[in-house]
Amino acid sequence: MVTRGMSASKGARFAPDTKGRVTVCVTCYALPVFTGKVALPEVTADFFPVERAFPTVKSTSLFPLVMARMYALSHGLFDMLLVDREGYVSEGAVSNVFVVRHGVLYTPRSGILPGVTRDAILRIARGLVRKKILKKIVYAYFKKSFVRAADEVFFTNAPSGVVSVVKVGDRALRKGKPVPITKAVYSAFLDSL
Repeated sequence: MVTRGMSASKGARFAPDTKGRVTVCVTCYALPVFTGKVALPEVTADFFPVERAFPTVKSTSLFPLVMARMYALSHGLFDMLLVDREGYVSEGAVSNVFVVRHGVLYTPRSGILPGVTRDAILRIARGLVRKKILKKIVYAYFKKSFVRAADEVFFTNAPSGVVSVVKVGDRALRKGKPVPITKAVYSAFLDSL
């Protein structure tokens, strides 16, 4: 974490021209090592209403995301699909989300936290379009009903890589059908490691 630090005059610490000493805090902890040499992980999720003021900023004011993550963990879920006040799904609390319908990959373009794994998956997806495995990539927001009617849904993040969402709330997705796009993405992602 990096802050502007404390200024000489506490009352003026938020002034744009404040000259304070920058404060840096580094926290280290072990993450599970993602080797990727396993079958495609399958996870469950649910919807969580949330509004984020600055969704593209990695900041310490992530209280809504913390609440969503706490809810997910306390209910045995991998992650929550964040839903804004207009009913649009943007991302997960700790993941980026992708939805596949009729051979088309959907994901939001903006208003989400960027991710290095997401960027890698988008590069892979462009290759799958060239190989005609995917029809196209559409950058768009989508409603909960769109997610529930999806052929495939998957999350991406750095610690987990790619995980297939098999259930959202009490609704099973894909009803036992295969997930060829997610598997192709996952396989290509493993090959890129």
